[in-house]
Amino acid sequence: MLTKKLAAGLSTAALMGVGLFGAPAANAAPAAAGGQVGVMTVKGCVYAGTHPVVKSGDNNRHVKHAQCLLKKVYGYNVDMDGSFGPKTKSAVIKAQKRCYPKSPSDWDGIVGFKTWSCLHTKV
Repeated sequence: MLTKKLAAGLSTAALMGVGLFGAPAANAAPAAAGGQVGVMTVKGCVYAGTHPVVKSGDNNRHVKHAQCLLKKVYGYNVDMDGSFGPKTKSAVIKAQKRCYPKSPSDWDGIVGFKTWSCLHTKV
């Protein structure tokens, strides 16, 4: 009985892109922005939900998740308070520059689909 429950749980986790013990599956892509739900586990930044566009002036859990990734994955000095202010924007631009060094037009300080993917993958 326990084996069937474990197998069912692992199958569900694999479908959701989550590997063993909550780590991202090796081939799991970050959840897409614009309403798609995803489960991503980055050490210290557990998050289940959508990845909508976030920008200066926003104040919500999505911003807090972006701040967590900026701090835990990239090591930037941002407060994880859910408020997208100048410090967060500066850190987002730094991450964008690391991810897309030859694409200055992508250094806008806005966390959209491409930047969410960047934040979930340390470059």
